[in-house]
Amino acid sequence: MKKTLLLFIGLVAFVPAATSQVTLEIKHHEKTTVKTRQSFKSSSTTQVAGQETSGEMSTVMISESVTGARTADGTLRAKTTVKTLTFKAEGDGNVVVDFDSADPNRKAPIVQVEPLNEMLRIMLKHPVIEVFNKDGTVKAVEFPDDAGRDLPEPFNKFLKSLPAKVFVELKQQQEMLPDKAISKGDTWTRNQKGDFGAFREMSLRIDFQYEGTVKKEGRELDRISGKITDVAYVGEDWREGPGLVKNAELKPTKSSVEVLFDRKLGRYVERKLMVQVKGELTLEAGGKELPAKWENTFELGIKVLPQEK
Repeated sequence: MKKTLLLFIGLVAFVPAATSQVTLEIKHHEKTTVKTRQSFKSSSTTQVAGQETSGEMSTVMISESVTGARTADGTLRAKTTVKTLTFKAEGDGNVVVDFDSADPNRKAPIVQVEPLNEMLRIMLKHPVIEVFNKDGTVKAVEFPDDAGRDLPEPFNKFLKSLPAKVFVELKQQQEMLPDKAISKGDTWTRNQKGDFGAFREMSLRIDFQYEGTVKKEGRELDRISGKITDVAYVGEDWREGPGLVKNAELKPTKSSVEVLFDRKLGRYVERKLMVQVKGELTLEAGGKELPAKWENTFELGIKVLPQEK
């Protein structure tokens, strides 16, 4: 009798632990419209041969994604359109770019960067089409291949690479989540790419932890925290100061990651990422190598906006 009672108590104690596990997965719903606000901010300081330069960039974008009906083979197509866009860049305290979609035809303060403004106008005019398989994985991303044909490099190159960049971002959103059922306190690690702006693409190692559920705006959401434990430069065409970056030895000195996920809808509700990176660069200019120091603080915020009534 005593053994039976102990066994029963053990089973009762086990049930809550077993049922407390959750599975997080992205779900795409047909005939839906979702608006998202994305903010980006980056500030950097570079020292080369005793000379220090600084720069700042900030972007705020509101986009609308409209998903159509599911086709016979289960495919879903979503059309994402940029509704509003502001972009500002400064160098050593001087405004270099100040773009606002409320007045898209306003010329850049410096004529040499007017092609950047034109690239942003093109992005406002042409939606991005995202195609998803029946199982929810991303199948393809479509954007007019010749949209930037009249732009100089690297702006035309950037627009041509846009579908690949969006594809990777969508794939990373799926891969960010744990690939098995989890309980509060469980951890996992992912390597993900991030665009720090100005063609600075970084590889980030992020250590995630599941923090359980929180109540926000009348909904129960799953909360994930994280920290960035490694960073490496993996992009192309990165120029800093007077030369092309030949080598970069970087490390994260401060970071935070916060994610809110709606398990019922299968959708991210909010994502925040901040990382401060410091390190040494080797620049190549005029056939010579120049040692440099670089510091960058990068912040990203993405939030799904409430549905309009």
